[in-house]
Amino acid sequence: MTRLDRESRLVRETGAFLKQRPLVVELSARMVRIRPKAARWGYEVDYESIFALGATKAAEKERAERVARKQRTRHSR
Repeated sequence: MTRLDRESRLVRETGAFLKQRPLVVELSARMVRIRPKAARWGYEVDYESIFALGATKAAEKERAERVARKQRTRHSR
């Protein structure tokens, strides 16, 4: 594991595309910046927000799976 300190930055190109350009992720100690490759603009998001969004999406997925299981059980009776 690589620890990111205040001055360090890790830049990686992803496999995701936006308008036919790969997205680039820049990791720093407290924020993630995501931008299209060769673009000067992008968005910064703190890690806590990313984690909260992931937890929300996981809860929604679990809730939808539970509802689908209930509906299958009702229809099989």
